[in-house]
Amino acid sequence: MCIYNTTDFEFGIYFFVMEKYEAVFEDESGDVGFTKHSSENFILTFLFLNNCQELERKIKRFRKKLFTRGKRTMGDFHAAKEEKRNILALLKILVQHDFKVKYFVYKKKKEVVYQDEVINCIQMIKSKSDNFVLSKYDTRKVVNDRIRDTFPNSNIQIENTQKNVLLQMADLLSWSMFQKIEKENSEYWELFKNFAELKQQNP
Repeated sequence: MCIYNTTDFEFGIYFFVMEKYEAVFEDESGDVGFTKHSSENFILTFLFLNNCQELERKIKRFRKKLFTRGKRTMGDFHAAKEEKRNILALLKILVQHDFKVKYFVYKKKKEVVYQDEVINCIQMIKSKSDNFVLSKYDTRKVVNDRIRDTFPNSNIQIENTQKNVLLQMADLLSWSMFQKIEKENSEYWELFKNFAELKQQNP
């Protein structure tokens, strides 16, 4: 069992005070199940960004250099399958930008209901942006419609991670936290920990 100390995350507790962001991008790590093969934790990650187009240009410029050397496409990126040197390079680009990341971590004692928890999390942070881009974790239309309908005054898009470069950065941050909590590997976390806040949830 992987044990983590919540004091690791206390330094980020004040960064959301009186600050609003251009957009928020959501991704997740782990799984919602509760079987002997399931992860111990399920993580919802929210990446808060300003100047989104500027960051998108920088990331695409970096990745274009990689993809011109091979046969990969821009949609091929996924942190769990990416080379370590590329992950570290992208994190270094990100930390030079105006961003924050908030994690909701579920130390599972039972199955997590994904749509309920996404809605609960957005309720807590919706004052920080009018624009949310969520990864298409659950492809069922009824689930995604319920999420959108809960927030009629917000612009909520649900997209495939492969088609959105900034969602891929949320995936990268989510994977990095998963490495820290489930794999006891803090190498990636150390690069951006000053931009992060964690909230433990009880499903």
